[in-house]
Amino acid sequence: MKKRFYILFWLLTVLVACGSSFGQADQVTAQSQGQGNLDKVRAAEVTYLSEKMNLSTAEAEKFWPVYNQYTAEMQQLINERKLALSAQGTATDAQADQALKDEFTFRKKALDIQERYKSEFLKVLPPRKVALFYKSREEFRAKVVDELSRRRAFGNPNPPRENQAIRPRPIHLHGR
Repeated sequence: MKKRFYILFWLLTVLVACGSSFGQADQVTAQSQGQGNLDKVRAAEVTYLSEKMNLSTAEAEKFWPVYNQYTAEMQQLINERKLALSAQGTATDAQADQALKDEFTFRKKALDIQERYKSEFLKVLPPRKVALFYKSREEFRAKVVDELSRRRAFGNPNPPRENQAIRPRPIHLHGR
């Protein structure tokens, strides 16, 4: 009897805790889910680049710290751009013109960072591997964009792959 009571008590406790956290979870979910997804994409990018570039242990020890600095600077620039875009409106021609100028300024800064880090990458890797890095990074980004487009087309965050059959869900007539 005590065992059933404890099981029931813990089950109710978990249900109440989950129920009360749903309100908070709604507010935090989008933010944490976005960060979680970004972390997953970054991990997948590192894996993809590692496979494509085939770095030696010595090369990897030198490359990844530079790569991390590069991605941190690029992410900071992207965050600044998002902040600027959210603060701007395009209600008037002057505001639209300023938005265009800001966008081109962002692109110039991004190119400056890429050029600066090309030199840094060349200090730790041979030119063919640096070229392979940029090529592989663009390939990965294209794959991510394709995957996101595919998911949005299905209206589902995890749609079936091209080689998977789409199976209809069974219909339960008795409310089960």
